[in-house]
Amino acid sequence: MAIGVSFATGDMQVGIPLTTAIAIQDIPEALAVDMALRVASAFALGYPIAMGLASGAMIEVIPETHRNGHETPAALGRMLGFGVMMFLDTALG
Repeated sequence: MAIGVSFATGDMQVGIPLTTAIAIQDIPEALAVDMALRVASAFALGYPIAMGLASGAMIEVIPETHRNGHETPAALGRMLGFGVMMFLDTALG
C-alpha cells in the first residue's frame, strides 16, 4: 500500500526510493522466513545471517523517523510493533 501511495503522487523521486527501501528490508526478511521452514537442511547457517540483514535494514529506518519533530510517534510505533511481535511470538509459539 505504501508503494502504491508513493507512486500515486506522480513523483518518481518519492516512489522509487521508497520502493527500494522496502525491498532492501523485505528481501532478507523473506529469506529468513523461508530458511526457517528449511532449518533442518543445509540452510540452517543462512537463517541467522538473513535475520541479521533484516534487522540491519530496519535499524537504518530509525534516523528517518526522527526528522521534523516526529520522535515521539516514531518511538511509540516501534514500541507498539515490538509488543505486538512479542505477543504473537508467544501466543503462536
